[in-house]
Amino acid sequence: MTAFPLDDTYYLAQDMRLFHAGRTPGILNVTGNDFQVQAGSGMNLTVKNGVAFTHTKADEMGGLIFCPRQDVSLTAPVAEYYTRYDYVAIRYTQSSNQVQVVYAKGTAEKPSAPIRTQTQYDLILAIIIVPANAGEITQDNIMDVRLDETFCGLTIDTLTQIPTQAFQNQLTATIAKMQSDWDTFFEGIKNQMEGDVATNLQLQINELEQWKSSVAEGLEDIMVEV
Repeated sequence: MTAFPLDDTYYLAQDMRLFHAGRTPGILNVTGNDFQVQAGSGMNLTVKNGVAFTHTKADEMGGLIFCPRQDVSLTAPVAEYYTRYDYVAIRYTQSSNQVQVVYAKGTAEKPSAPIRTQTQYDLILAIIIVPANAGEITQDNIMDVRLDETFCGLTIDTLTQIPTQAFQNQLTATIAKMQSDWDTFFEGIKNQMEGDVATNLQLQINELEQWKSSVAEGLEDIMVEV
């Protein structure tokens, strides 16, 4: 059990990470270009400085704040035989107990999802398309996926969000029950309503016939007098 801050209590880092339990992993977008991957000269890349929030494993509540405090330089390996899809990621590694911006060599297939296990957690910033035997990476070869929640996304503090979906579900259920109750009520009195309506209609028809008869009799009297 974890509860903090209690007096005179020793805490582990995993306990303190719970302070961020309401956050989703991603970049904080503090500078406006947090962790943007830019092409340099040749095969070189620059990853802009920024602030991110990352988990340390796939099913973790809470996590870590990461800020390298300066731009990071990386170099893409040459793809000798086929076009390769590499990626740049913010990576937590349990064995080294570090969070770093890394360049990950890929394959001929585009990454379908970042690696997120019990010992490694990736936030993919950009997919790098490395043409076969190319000696240069241009900006056109860089697919920015920072805003794609499948790969990265923006950090959201879910504690500040109103749980509208729960309210919506309750409203939908209430409307459905009201409709069901009305259908039951209507079915129960439908025959009676049909009888009442028919009776009322017949009374109005009878009154109309009486009025027509009275008018006709009045016209006959006038004609006789004339």
